[in-house]
Amino acid sequence: MKKAFKISSEMKEQILKRVKEEGSSVAKVAEEHGISPNTIYSWLGNLNQAGKSSLN
Repeated sequence: MKKAFKISSEMKEQILKRVKEEGSSVAKVAEEHGISPNTIYSWLGNLNQAGKSSLN
């Protein structure tokens, strides 16, 4: 079982910027940061629903 860790709001913003603005694939960015692609998709969904404040 993998150990859980907290990703800062700043890192989440950088990750989402790479996916949304730079066109990087979710799978590639997730692998680079050692997180699940589903985590990034969840952040994207939260961002689309509630805006930037949902990243915290």
